[in-house]
Amino acid sequence: MSGSVDNSKELAELRAKYPNMFIMSADVSLADLTNYLQSKEWIGKGESVVKLSGAGEVFNMNCTMRAELTNDKSVIIKQSRPFVERYPTVAAPFERCDQEAQFYRLVSNHEDGATVAKRTPKLVGTDESSHIMVLEDLGKASDWGQIYDCESKLPLKDAEDLGAWLASLHNLKFESSVVESLQNMGMRNLTWLYVFELPLETECGVDLEKVTPGLTEVANKLRDNKEYKELVRKIGRSIMFRDNETSMTKHVPGESVLLHGDFFPASWMQTEGGAKVIDTEFCHFGAAEWDLGVPLAHLYITNNDEAASKMFDTYKKIRPSVNQELALQIAGIEIMRRLIGLAQLPLKEGAVSLERKIELLKKSETLVLKPAECL
Repeated sequence: MSGSVDNSKELAELRAKYPNMFIMSADVSLADLTNYLQSKEWIGKGESVVKLSGAGEVFNMNCTMRAELTNDKSVIIKQSRPFVERYPTVAAPFERCDQEAQFYRLVSNHEDGATVAKRTPKLVGTDESSHIMVLEDLGKASDWGQIYDCESKLPLKDAEDLGAWLASLHNLKFESSVVESLQNMGMRNLTWLYVFELPLETECGVDLEKVTPGLTEVANKLRDNKEYKELVRKIGRSIMFRDNETSMTKHVPGESVLLHGDFFPASWMQTEGGAKVIDTEFCHFGAAEWDLGVPLAHLYITNNDEAASKMFDTYKKIRPSVNQELALQIAGIEIMRRLIGLAQLPLKEGAVSLERKIELLKKSETLVLKPAECL
């Protein structure tokens, strides 16, 4: 589902190019969807879809829907297309749902993965020919995107549980053949472009004056900081492409762990069973500090500094070997790209003034250039 975004043109092109592909949409026939799910044996012959609605309306990288069944059960159906659902003119790897499914399989089948798997949805099945994945419905749940009102607080218990979950994920060991099988280069290239490259260009794809009047001048001043700009890109090459020669960090490129890849509040679910984690389509094997730095940035932006400290401290206790300075540099980069890049956060109108954004961008500069001073 794409909310008010019109992707009808892109869907028509997709149907024309892939006539045998099952395509999810708001107006898909419930009978056709029932037949499709039954043909894959994801629902029983006596079950049928009675209602279809959107799931994850704000941060929709993919088409994600909730299918309610006749037996009071429901499942989540997720399909990736060759574009970003929220921004249909932005190209994205077609197979990203297949990569996400691989994450769930790796975790659930790992002998030490129970702690991690219990906080992720169970995988029902996948159809790689249509890039569709079906997951268990976590039930009455909502994500932590509400903290973007910059008033709501992430409970410290959730911050602790999420930090522990992340550290446990990064502690899982895998054979080299598994590491090689999950490169997910398409999504890593997308991350490079929209995190490390475009936000530091004058033409970054967003009119910052429409976001916050006066922000363009502030952004360009940061973009003109040659030392900052070069270091951001060197860090990006190091962690996204394992570029040892250009790395200016202490991270050892060979130390790859299984990453969530997009660990931020919209991927954290509040459920009756506690905090859960979803949306792992950016997963790959890489630097643990990437997964740790990104959530810290979002907590800093939303005035959740105490929760950030709790998450950071919890993680460090379980994985003391983490490069804390690199994690903070990543946090600084994520702050920058969320304030002056295309992927703007749904911050409550008026909640983050120009003065506050200036303060946050200065924090970004310090975190990137002088991380040791922030420990």
